[in-house]
Amino acid sequence: VWDVSRSVDLLQTLDYVDHRIGVMGHSMGGWMTLFSMAVETRLRVGIVSCGFQGLNGVGQYIRPRPG
Repeated sequence: VWDVSRSVDLLQTLDYVDHRIGVMGHSMGGWMTLFSMAVETRLRVGIVSCGFQGLNGVGQYIRPRPG
């Protein structure tokens, strides 16, 4: 999710990108999309394909943010 937020930061600095930013993902990318949409308010739309497995075991994919 941190990576997605930094990507949105970059996109908003580009003159040729309007601020209707969306995200989509399949499998693990779908998981990232789901949680990114929950916390990143600048995303307008999200498309998830095969990316949700329930919350059991999700902790194995969460790593502390660098720094």
